[in-house]
Amino acid sequence: MKPLLLGLVTLSCLLGCSKHEPAPASETAEATASDVVVLPESARRLITLESASVVRRSLTATQEAMGQIVPRPEGQSVVLPPIAGHLVALHAKAGDRVAAGAALATLKSAELGEAQAAFLKARSEAELAEREVARIKKLIAAEVAATKDLEAAKQRLEAATVTRTQAREHLRLLGLTDGGLASLEARGRIDPMVVVRAPLAGTVVERAATVGQYVSPDAASPLFSLMDLSIVRVRADLAERDFLSIRPGQVASVSLVAVPGKPYQGKVVRLSPVLDAESRTGEALIDLPNPDGSLRPGMSVKVAIALPRAGVLSVPLAAVQREDARSFAYAPLGGDRYREVSVQVGDRFGDYLEIKSGLAEGMTVIGRGSFDLRAQARKDLFGGED
Repeated sequence: MKPLLLGLVTLSCLLGCSKHEPAPASETAEATASDVVVLPESARRLITLESASVVRRSLTATQEAMGQIVPRPEGQSVVLPPIAGHLVALHAKAGDRVAAGAALATLKSAELGEAQAAFLKARSEAELAEREVARIKKLIAAEVAATKDLEAAKQRLEAATVTRTQAREHLRLLGLTDGGLASLEARGRIDPMVVVRAPLAGTVVERAATVGQYVSPDAASPLFSLMDLSIVRVRADLAERDFLSIRPGQVASVSLVAVPGKPYQGKVVRLSPVLDAESRTGEALIDLPNPDGSLRPGMSVKVAIALPRAGVLSVPLAAVQREDARSFAYAPLGGDRYREVSVQVGDRFGDYLEIKSGLAEGMTVIGRGSFDLRAQARKDLFGGED
């Protein structure tokens, strides 16, 4: 019984093997080379393939970020009165553009009037003391005055000179310029009017003053707030990886979120010395010329910073295909055969893509048409028809 059963099993195996003949060696090689795409003749008539070289190029990447326009600290100023007094006139309003030194307001200061009167008095007494010293010197020469009289006159002159100097310095502390002092001495009478002037050229963004108001240098509210909007600043937050690539002086293109398509050119002027511990972002400050004043603090913007790099191993963007988390390119093997090569990509530079690994300098890959090769490869994989 056992020999009969063994014979039946052997016969069955022989019959089964006879139904599956071994494939030719070439077909077996193609079947196992899953990374090789063979382009059939029917597909060649429909697909246009263009080769591209893997070379090192000088390219420019673009880092993008959102930002906001803010005033520059050096372009801002609040205006306080140099001395206490009552406002008698206002010469500028919110929205006015003023030059540096332009009159913003005029106030009448009793304190200034008193200080001017004290100076004029001290000057008069000093001049009188000078004349007295000169007179006594003549009398001594004529032997009709004593030396002690001259010493007493000199002491009075010294005291008067000190008083005059102190009065002059008091006026300087009150904001009177050299020109104002010269004018006071020339006219010889007090003028309690004080002109409040713009410390910088810019736009009046706020006026908190009213005529008749009593104001002083230690008031809580300034009379005016000025901003120089001829140059505005953009504050942009960049991710840590992007932040490390930025340097002061690099060109930045800025466009308004509300009005896209109209870029403004500026430069990176400063980078924050530390990164935000929670968001892991760093702040880049960009200055933009704003001659027409159309850019206003508070506006939201989109920032693009150009990052030139030399010697970037790269291929045209069309040469790299992606599937799930994998990137690959196709290298010609000759004839109608193409090998699928896995690559690691880096930064994108417009129409080019950086190659980190997988391709060597000097290799040739398929640029235009690589997507069609991928489609053919997937058709072969899933048994599609040509």
